[in-house]
Amino acid sequence: DATRGVRLLLTECQTEAQEIAATLDGLNQERRDLEKRTLDEAISLLKGVPDSCSIVLAREGWHPGVIGIVASRLVERFYRPTVLIALNDGEAKGSCRTAGGFHLYEGLARCAESLQVFGGHQAAAGVTLDPDKVEVFREAFESVVSDLWPPEDRQPVSHYDGEIRIRDLTLAGLRQLDSLAPYGMGNASPVFRLSGVTGQDVRVVGEDHLRFSARQDGATLACIAFGQGDRAALFDSAVNLLVTPEINRWRGREQLQLRVKAIQMSLKGSSGCGKE
Repeated sequence: DATRGVRLLLTECQTEAQEIAATLDGLNQERRDLEKRTLDEAISLLKGVPDSCSIVLAREGWHPGVIGIVASRLVERFYRPTVLIALNDGEAKGSCRTAGGFHLYEGLARCAESLQVFGGHQAAAGVTLDPDKVEVFREAFESVVSDLWPPEDRQPVSHYDGEIRIRDLTLAGLRQLDSLAPYGMGNASPVFRLSGVTGQDVRVVGEDHLRFSARQDGATLACIAFGQGDRAALFDSAVNLLVTPEINRWRGREQLQLRVKAIQMSLKGSSGCGKE
């Protein structure tokens, strides 16, 4: 329901705006807590890294409003087409996310006999099914993914625009790069590779984010890696990074920082920087 958001944008009363903002902030925190709890439960159900080509998980009490983003988190971590199903009041509703170019809608179409309703597109979809058919669907989906998803596409690949060095990054250069904005569909933010970087003052902040200083050839730069708190141990040795440079503006000051997209152990002769 977007009513509160619309009221917040339209109200001319500061008191009302503060009250609505506080309510929305509380709801957002509740959603984040629910999302984290659901993710923890899903990972627990997997009992480690799954050895299947796909992930299909179902649980009583999962909120249908967060299982889509949790499915995306599982795809990021395990790189498998994923379906999370919320079982509530005799209904089973699922959210699906893909990996590695697997065409999700075509895959679901081949499982139609075990589904009541499905819809979506190549990358994301939704399903409704009989709770008693969850296991049947799981087996059917696994079979379809195994048949249609080529083995060579099952390893994650991260693409980048070029190689850079920390010493070459400047605020003036980044302002020129920003002339390519706005970024979005069809015009993605530029991503660069930094090789042979060491991390200083590596720490987990917030719920699951990494903050550190990247050091290369004597030059250092502040970095933030959202949702990658579990990658901290990689900094015991040199790493490669995929990064998007950005300007951090705070209290009238501008500072160059790197938003980290991916972290990989730096191996001699390595030519890529994926998620291992």
